Amino acid sequence: MKKGGQGRYRFRNVSSHRGRNIVSMAKLTHLTASDINRHGITTIKHTWKVGDKMQKLASKHYGSSTLWWVIAWFNRSPTDSHIDIGATVYIPTPLGKVIRALRV
Repeated sequence: MKKGGQGRYRFRNVSSHRGRNIVSMAKLTHLTASDINRHGITTIKHTWKVGDKMQKLASKHYGSSTLWWVIAWFNRSPTDSHIDIGATVYIPTPLGKVIRALRV
């Protein structure tokens, strides 16, 4: 994983296990703010509340709870417990452009 700057990270390897996509966290590469702009990615702001889960947000915004990892990746928060109550969570949209930017 490459670190640095204020950018985001891009997943490089996705494998399948029992029909589910698994992203290799060790194979992340840097995604800069200019990459986000170039791909036309925008965000929806959500204030994290008691009972919130990335799976619920993914279901609401993407139509599938299995895409929770997109929100986790974008916010650099691997699990729900890494997000503090009152924190702003960014939901990247539109999903098609986010997936293309990830190259998965």
